Amino acid sequence: ISSLGKTTFTLQLADQVAAGGQDVIFFSLEMSKYELMSKSLSRLTYQLAGNRQTGNSVKKKPLARDTQQILNNRRYASYNSEEREIIKSAIREYEKSAPHIYIYEGRYRGERLKVSHIREIVSRHIKSNGQKPVVLVDYLQILAPVDVHATDKQNTDTNTFELKEISRDFQIPVIAVSSFNRDNYQEPVSMQSFKESGAIEYSSDILFGLQYAGMDYKDGESSDKRKSRLRKLVEEIFRKKKEREPIAVDLKCLKQRTGYQFSVSFAMMSAYNHFAPISEAEGFTADNEPTVDEGANPKRKF
Repeated sequence: ISSLGKTTFTLQLADQVAAGGQDVIFFSLEMSKYELMSKSLSRLTYQLAGNRQTGNSVKKKPLARDTQQILNNRRYASYNSEEREIIKSAIREYEKSAPHIYIYEGRYRGERLKVSHIREIVSRHIKSNGQKPVVLVDYLQILAPVDVHATDKQNTDTNTFELKEISRDFQIPVIAVSSFNRDNYQEPVSMQSFKESGAIEYSSDILFGLQYAGMDYKDGESSDKRKSRLRKLVEEIFRKKKEREPIAVDLKCLKQRTGYQFSVSFAMMSAYNHFAPISEAEGFTADNEPTVDEGANPKRKF
């Protein structure tokens, strides 16, 4: 669903792949390359600093930087030496992946990005760099339509099939981000959640869905009780985002042609663009409520 962290999750995946020496082409149709780089740097400041704080005992503040704090250079002059050093350290860490990340924004040669452009860019990259890239498209519904007279569903279907052909022809992974149908915002993630396209579920070799933990149905739960529980869940999520606390998110594998379906739970630190795998023993239950062992500090777990 909107604002759950699709771009953040995909970008973190791209950075980790690139840090291993593998080229990644990231087609960003919503955000500029500077915004994406700032999200990466923000995540790295959090990985380096965690929940450490800086400042005097009266006015403490997090040492990690959010995206706006990275982007807004006017704030930099007011940072103390510790805050500046964490940003410098993040930049040094980012240098491990940056040489292998190629970001293309929403337009190519003056036109709105098309799947044909993606094919051309991938072909040229392989010829000039000698390495097959991992391709990420963020996101599917914003790609230029193949036929302006066709419906949104028809164009999404066509673009999905064309991306699949690129994957086959070049023998490379192509990862496309997709939005959900708004009718499914209050439902557990499923095949029906994917927006205006049957091609997504049929053409994909692997299909993942992200949802807040606690969205699944509970045995014996009435419709009214579910609505009440989800309302409280959303309120708790908003509170955690405001307080910069980790939020439990489930990544569900809905389809895998050559394997099995599974689910992985993550702690999402939305303020710092960071996902970390978790288990219940590390501080979360399935309904997004933290479980605290005696003497444990759940905020320091992530």
